[in-house]
Amino acid sequence: MKQKLFALCISVMFLFSGCNYTQTGVEDLLKPPKLSEQQNEIYSALQASTGSNIRLVYPKKGDFTSAFLINNIDSESTQEAIVFYMREDTVNATNTLRINVLDQREGEWVSVYDAGVAANEVEKVNFVQSNLNLFIVVGVTVASNTEKNVLVYQYQDGQLVQTDAPVFCTSYEVSDIDTNGYSEILAISPAHSEKEIPRALLYEISSYGKIREIGECPIDPGVSAYPHVCVGELNDGNKAFYLDGVRAGNQYTTEILMYDKHTQTLENLLYDKEKGIDLVSMTTRSSGAVCADINGDGMIEIPVHRAALGYETAEKHAQEALTEWYVYDAGKLVRISLTYVSYSLGYLFELPDQWEGQVAPVFSANTNELSFYYYTDDTITQERLLSIRVFKSNEYETDGKDYLLLQNNGQLIYGCNFSSDEALSEQARALLVDAETVKRNFQLYAR
Repeated sequence: MKQKLFALCISVMFLFSGCNYTQTGVEDLLKPPKLSEQQNEIYSALQASTGSNIRLVYPKKGDFTSAFLINNIDSESTQEAIVFYMREDTVNATNTLRINVLDQREGEWVSVYDAGVAANEVEKVNFVQSNLNLFIVVGVTVASNTEKNVLVYQYQDGQLVQTDAPVFCTSYEVSDIDTNGYSEILAISPAHSEKEIPRALLYEISSYGKIREIGECPIDPGVSAYPHVCVGELNDGNKAFYLDGVRAGNQYTTEILMYDKHTQTLENLLYDKEKGIDLVSMTTRSSGAVCADINGDGMIEIPVHRAALGYETAEKHAQEALTEWYVYDAGKLVRISLTYVSYSLGYLFELPDQWEGQVAPVFSANTNELSFYYYTDDTITQERLLSIRVFKSNEYETDGKDYLLLQNNGQLIYGCNFSSDEALSEQARALLVDAETVKRNFQLYAR
């Protein structure tokens, strides 16, 4: 494809593109979270029992990521606290995690239970109700970061009792997938030999804490790990698990698992070799892009990358990409949106429908400014339609006077600037959008 000089300059600029600053400094990430007054009281009570030579362990993901998990886990009216920790003299050893339960006695926190857990880290914690009983579902990493055990506990007579054997898996998710009011556990079981195929297994927890398998289905054997699993609705109202998997070449693909309440089976809607279903290849994209509900409708969209106009033949490191978002509908993947996503600066902009095939993005790393230009005759012209720029808070007052405020996340300010009609050809003017459209199509985005 023949490129004019302007397009060539833009491609060269992308060789040196990068992010001048990110939303959170490394120093901030290394600082331990500040404890609240209640957490300090619990921590003091913990140290009174264990000694001060301990290190708190935080769940890595999920709804409960504090080191202090406070909930009413028994029949009493007061709350208890669950704390994970390691002794400082064992942090470099393997499988030395400990769990402690603290209760309130006459208004004071006291440690009432302490035990070891054969694990290195806490993946996440869920509180699951089954009939009138509450269970604590704890995912822990063992041996290596790829191996996990899912443990189910119940607090009985001052002790945490493990109610069943652990579920071994490489990743898992907890959700009420069949909408019966009780959460299930989806676990990814790896293949243990060349003859086996990896499978996803769905479990329910009985009112006695027993883990019972209620469904299974095959998953794509080309996937080596599933670093991201989320839950959302399908077009028909059913809930489903969305699995973002890593495969060779550091690429991502997605599979969708749904539990059919009528047939009581777990189904892989995008991959089932026996049924001749394989839509997984349609979801292939570069690593880092994961499924999300980008429009707030409860349904999960699947991202797929494609080269933007003007960059189809550029080298990978110099290539600018757009992100298409797909939903599953009646056996097909249907595109609902075309966006530009800045993962490093944390925003997403949905391209207006009339821009497709006629507008190309250009990003300036020096100013963290994204501009959209009219594209015609295989060329990115100099006719700018819109710019979106990201400012540090102290920069916006001086450099952002000509920019309409879009969002402020407390650290960065996002603004946009419009081109004047006089500077554009008739064809380019027809592609201009108003401020309301830009505000509606712009959103902060964190993967």
